[in-house]
Amino acid sequence: MVEEKIKFFYPIKTLPISLTGESCFLNCLHCSGSYLKEMKTKEKAFEILKNNDYSSVLISGGFNIKGGLDIIPNLDYLKQVKSFGKKIILHSGFIKKSEIDLIKGIVDVISFDFIYDKETIQEVYHLPYDGEDYKKEYLLLRRNIKTIPHIIVGLFRGKIKGEYEIVDVLAEIKPNIVVFLILVPTKGTPFQDVTLPDIEEIKKFFQFSKRKLRLTNFVLGCMRPKGILRDEIEIAAYESGFDGFVNPGNKLKSIIKDPEIYYECDVLYY
Repeated sequence: MVEEKIKFFYPIKTLPISLTGESCFLNCLHCSGSYLKEMKTKEKAFEILKNNDYSSVLISGGFNIKGGLDIIPNLDYLKQVKSFGKKIILHSGFIKKSEIDLIKGIVDVISFDFIYDKETIQEVYHLPYDGEDYKKEYLLLRRNIKTIPHIIVGLFRGKIKGEYEIVDVLAEIKPNIVVFLILVPTKGTPFQDVTLPDIEEIKKFFQFSKRKLRLTNFVLGCMRPKGILRDEIEIAAYESGFDGFVNPGNKLKSIIKDPEIYYECDVLYY
């Protein structure tokens, strides 16, 4: 049997779009709208997509009071983007079955942040949900559209709290891929000064996850700290059996000599 190569993803052909500009109703503690500033507005993205070489888009935005994107007011926009021949990745959050039905055939993949710890959900995301609500929403989404669970390590004030429970839940569901993200203490947010778990704690969680999800593809996503810790996280992920890395650093690239290279968001390739 031929062993699969490690995948490197450089998503320069995936255009990130915010449906709400820089505004977000939830104002989550780890983000406070910071990441929306790095995305294109709907209007600017529309002009860019009309004549360019982007082959896909990541559509996100500020979430509403229910913890999801407003689908109905943006349905025509999604259809217009699709008419340009672009693959659509949607960071949807919580959306209703009636909304899911409307975007079938338009959205190619949904990226879903899977959280299970109730205190994290309520304190960080300001939502009145618990882990079972997230499990139900994930199952609803994946029954209808290809949906990729994302785990944010250290989301509760930089601590690992509830991540192991997410993996236990996913071990019952057996997803084809899980994307792992690491909290970034971001300037201008309430979490700008939090201390992240040390590398041994992160590696321990990676190894536990791989033991529980032996047949699942593991990808280290784009959200993770810079500097020495970034290199350490990438090496820990590689040694734990991860097979995909978004924007890998030089240290990892010096170890993996012949990776498969892709230029779009990782979730499109599993």
